[in-house]
Amino acid sequence: MRKKYKNQLFDLITKKGYSPDDFTLKEEGGEGKTTIFYKKTRFYFIIRNSSESYDEFDYSFVRYAPDFPVSAIFPQQGWDSFNSVLQVFSNWLLYNIQEFEADEFEPDLWSEYKKGNSSLNFNEIDFSDKSNFSESERKQVSMAINELKLLISKNFDTIAEEQILVNERLDYLIESSNKLNKFDWKSLVISTIIGIATTLTLDVEKGKLLYELFRQVFSNVRNLGE
Repeated sequence: MRKKYKNQLFDLITKKGYSPDDFTLKEEGGEGKTTIFYKKTRFYFIIRNSSESYDEFDYSFVRYAPDFPVSAIFPQQGWDSFNSVLQVFSNWLLYNIQEFEADEFEPDLWSEYKKGNSSLNFNEIDFSDKSNFSESERKQVSMAINELKLLISKNFDTIAEEQILVNERLDYLIESSNKLNKFDWKSLVISTIIGIATTLTLDVEKGKLLYELFRQVFSNVRNLGE
């Protein structure tokens, strides 16, 4: 594959918010085939050159489905331009890779409910009693969430518009500690984590980091539940 086309793939990957480190590009010169692998998963996207031209291609890819099936080779007849291949690759990132990552990060709410959300162990608060926060607890929650705003800005290099949206979600958590009991408030925390991850379009690893930042700030909250 010509370097200019490989560079266009590189640019598209970065524009979609992914790191080139997440992908491996392998060329098989004798077959005119270029394969892009995604991390250590079953996903790959194959682009083949026509033997008659460096500017004509066909392609196939692994779809996100239960058995991770490989698509048919497109186009079914003839060849496509690289612009057409690039559009399909973009859709592959959006409708296959991104959906896969979303499911990887999505918490199992059924499991969390059965465990009483015990995995979010904020200083071992008893969230099953459905009692309201005390005034002291609300102040400590507010301090922890304001610290979290700074940590998110520092760790995810957010732009101004993103940080405003993140802060609005976190401010709502503070406000809700005045209205909701502990049990309901903790459920809101889980949905807030998901919402912030979506706002920042985080990949799986960064999503885990966000989760750990929540745990970190609340592990520093003292006397909650006493």
